[in-house]
Amino acid sequence: MSTGSHCRCTMELNQANLAQCFGLHGTVLFVTGCAQGFTVMIAKSPKLALTAHIKTIAHATTLLGLSSAIGNGAIGAEGMYARASQVLVIGGCWISLVGDVAASFTGVHLPLASQAAGAPAVCDPSEDDYSKAPAKRSKPKGAPALATVGMKISAIMVMVGIVPLLRGADWSKLY
Repeated sequence: MSTGSHCRCTMELNQANLAQCFGLHGTVLFVTGCAQGFTVMIAKSPKLALTAHIKTIAHATTLLGLSSAIGNGAIGAEGMYARASQVLVIGGCWISLVGDVAASFTGVHLPLASQAAGAPAVCDPSEDDYSKAPAKRSKPKGAPALATVGMKISAIMVMVGIVPLLRGADWSKLY
């Protein structure tokens, strides 16, 4: 076992390093998600804190699953495509954690999560509250909460970051 970091920025990021990096971040994010679960007791919205906990554990297992898939050659990328996947997927998972935890302490979240959490959680006023019938929606106003922006951007980052990994997919394994 190496004592050095597997995630250091090198000019060439190969499959093994990429798999190790996803695995390391997945493990650290999992532990962080477990610890974050204790914020349920102190957050303004305990249900949003629980949402943050569940999403963090889900993102951690996603990273661990991608690590395994990259490591066994089912998917993969090299060079700039590997770096793009690394930055987008791993960064998106961590940004989501920050956004969700922030939302649990401010009580401002996206429409469906705030509706499910109930008071004191509220829908971000800048959002079109699609949890309500179109005739009952208030017109969105103001600038979005940073947590809301972070959650949306992180979702896009993870989705876009997985695409380059599919370039190296062995599609014959589907059948």
